[in-house]
Amino acid sequence: MADTINIVDRLEIYRVYANGAIEKDYDEVAVESIVNMVIDGYESITLETSPILLEELALGYAISHQYDVSKATVMFNGFNIIKIRGCVKRESVKKERRKISIDIPLIFKVFRDALNRAILFRKTGCFHFAYASDLFGLPIDFVEDISRHCALYKLIGKLYKAKIDFGKIIIVMSSRAAATLIETMINVGIPIAIFRGAPTSLAVNKAREGGLILIAFGRTDKMNIYTQIE
Repeated sequence: MADTINIVDRLEIYRVYANGAIEKDYDEVAVESIVNMVIDGYESITLETSPILLEELALGYAISHQYDVSKATVMFNGFNIIKIRGCVKRESVKKERRKISIDIPLIFKVFRDALNRAILFRKTGCFHFAYASDLFGLPIDFVEDISRHCALYKLIGKLYKAKIDFGKIIIVMSSRAAATLIETMINVGIPIAIFRGAPTSLAVNKAREGGLILIAFGRTDKMNIYTQIE
């Protein structure tokens, strides 16, 4: 599906000030779409998302929810209905994880690289991002979306299509570290995640149980690591 739709609108607004002044101006506003996704024979879900990378969204959602998509077909009915056919639900299997040591300077480099790509966040204040680098800090891919979950699903879908090994990447996200995001990463075998925001206790527990190195409160000069670092 071609990504030909705008994801930012320029709207006329009234800007008001504490001194009572009012002026006409323009603002860049994120476009939000409601997408209904159906996985044949299994489930349906409604997602609020930016109206691009919808095939990647579908694949990333399915993969991270333990579906085998190797023979799946993604179909569209307009821009707001996605059907995935040919998926098979896998049994949940704990993935083997190799031990990975944390290179602290590299972690800060990866975090800075992610922030530097967040153009839509700086433009509108409305977008989350998900960024992937390899374990040596080299950039792989980047997605911005109004939904933190959809940003991650779309990134996973893009990485899957590019045949990237999920076990050899670092993910950076602009959001807080929610348990559902941690679970998504564990399900596909991602070893290291950096979040700009705070984690929840459930997210920390899931990361520790699942062998994910969880880093949060990401800043350019300090971060917190909530799991074993080697």
